[in-house]
Amino acid sequence: MVTQGTLAIIQAAQKQTDDRQDARLKELETELAEARKTKAQQWFAIGLSILGIVGTIIAGVIVFNLNRGVG
Repeated sequence: MVTQGTLAIIQAAQKQTDDRQDARLKELETELAEARKTKAQQWFAIGLSILGIVGTIIAGVIVFNLNRGVG
């Protein structure tokens, strides 16, 4: 049999443990969200770079063909 005082101590210790675990889980969730955000930004930048390269190639082909037709 457990006394009320002992039970209160056990419950308080368990609450502290639960609170620490909840805080750690929240911290991990925040880190994961930041990692996803960073990854999305990186892929967006890669996509824009590829789009720029394709645009440059297309413009180069058009200008090359226009110059070839003049001469």
